[in-house]
Amino acid sequence: MPRKYIKLLGSSGYQNYSDETLQRALKEVSANKCSVREASRKFGVPKSTLSDHLKASRKGIKLLSPGGQPVLTEMEENVLVDGLILCAEWGYPLHASDVKDVVQDYLNREGRSVKQFTDNRPGEDWTWNFLKRNPTLTNRFAENIKRARAALDVETLEKYFDAVEETLAEVPPENLINFDETNFTDDPGSVKVITRRGSRHVERIIDHSKTSISVMFAATGSGELLPPFTVYKAQNLYPTWVEGGLAGARYATSKSGWFDMKLFEEWFREICLPYLKKRRGKRAIIGDNLASHINLEVIRLCQENDIAFILLPPNATHLLQSLDVGVFKPMKGGWRKTLLEWKQTNRGVVPKSVFPRLLKNTVERLGDKLSENIKAGFKATGLIPMNREEVLKRVPRKSTNDNSPETWSRALINRLEETRKKDTASDTASDTAKKRGKRLDVQPGKSISSEEAIRALMDEEEPEPAVSSDESDGDMEDDSQDQEEKEAEDSTDETEIEEGDFVLVKYVTEEDSRSKLYVGQVVNILGDDKWETKFMRKQTGRKSIWFSFPKIPDIETISPQSVIAKLESKESRRGMYYFPDIEDFASINNVS
Repeated sequence: MPRKYIKLLGSSGYQNYSDETLQRALKEVSANKCSVREASRKFGVPKSTLSDHLKASRKGIKLLSPGGQPVLTEMEENVLVDGLILCAEWGYPLHASDVKDVVQDYLNREGRSVKQFTDNRPGEDWTWNFLKRNPTLTNRFAENIKRARAALDVETLEKYFDAVEETLAEVPPENLINFDETNFTDDPGSVKVITRRGSRHVERIIDHSKTSISVMFAATGSGELLPPFTVYKAQNLYPTWVEGGLAGARYATSKSGWFDMKLFEEWFREICLPYLKKRRGKRAIIGDNLASHINLEVIRLCQENDIAFILLPPNATHLLQSLDVGVFKPMKGGWRKTLLEWKQTNRGVVPKSVFPRLLKNTVERLGDKLSENIKAGFKATGLIPMNREEVLKRVPRKSTNDNSPETWSRALINRLEETRKKDTASDTASDTAKKRGKRLDVQPGKSISSEEAIRALMDEEEPEPAVSSDESDGDMEDDSQDQEEKEAEDSTDETEIEEGDFVLVKYVTEEDSRSKLYVGQVVNILGDDKWETKFMRKQTGRKSIWFSFPKIPDIETISPQSVIAKLESKESRRGMYYFPDIEDFASINNVS
């Protein structure tokens, strides 16, 4: 059955007329131009249909559409729609298969048996028609955020905006600078290609590595991008590494390949401060509160030059960091295109001598859109113009409707709030073990003084100087805890496994020490090293590889190290699952 069915007039014994024809017939009868019988003969609409529509119009009721009717009533669908929107607003949107499970569970609890469904579980057609009947819903990709970011609430943001509105009062857009550090990897990423139908393992010859280079960007509220500051992972800096880049760009090296306090001070002295000294009126810079981005000398210089130094709340860069919100995504897209063009004619890892030229090409590729993206980032973060609702509308809030009934949705709100904010035992243990180093305990949105910074940094250890005994051009390894956190936040290639995800698990048998691959679904994350997984069985006698859950659940506890990959599922009507990516692993391994 086609997903967008269009009925052909005359193909069945009912409704062999268009809606326009029906409306013309009703209009002539209502205007007393002809009788119901005459209109029926003239327009080809059944007499009973015209009579029913006229009666419904007089009584103000709505007639059912011809053909099959929805399984759920209008009220039931409205409740389901409200629940789906609520889950999405709280950071737990449901997959289409989850919605089918909810409907199946509801019908089973109600004791209703629907013959159109298999075991009361809706199929793909029902899902498509449900979305069509409820245009407030849509099916789209979701962006994953960590639990720490999800814990950011309205109260924290309100306090931040109360402070930042006071700090940025009378600061013109050209006098406000947002800074942020990001990395450019050596991998152009995967793309869709055209190949023979049925090909299981499609390869593209492109050299790539995990090497990345860190760059500090700064942009003004007026849409101007300041010269970037690049940091290489090496001991010495060579002349060829600084040639062919953007005008005014600066370059340095460090042991980790990321910024430390010393390099942050150099960036501020050489790029940020000279720009702000030329501006008249109140001035300010705003950025995240990583300890490596906080330098007492920088804060002292800000005080001397009457520059407000503003810190963002922790775990809020996805909402409040203007460069993150509006600039880095299109810039990284341009970088992948530039990198792919270079790799199509060159071999190996991108040399440091080539990086400045490629970065310049990436920035110039954006053209006039770069300034528009910068301004859009400041607008989306509620800074220019100052409008906190631009941010608050993306954070879930408790309903203030006192007339709403105390139904399951009220309990769902409380449950979602608890799940979104609380720290699990595993999270606490993990944070204790990692000891990433504390952030500055100052109020976000207000400018910070050197005295406040000294008090906040009293318990901090002095970072190691960026000196290395040997030059290293290999993969970047972040040695400082704050740099690790920054790299993890900026990385887009890392895949996180959550409850409900399908995974491919590798087992090594004790008899012959050979490995086998199994498909399972993570049902409970017990900790950093324990995942409770429900395994599936392969269905035989099929051209493609399909899986289903056995009648007797096969649940075991696995370690994250045994997971080979995360799988995307495509479900059939009979409770079987097809994983397109499994074909790649099945060609070289036994999948059970």
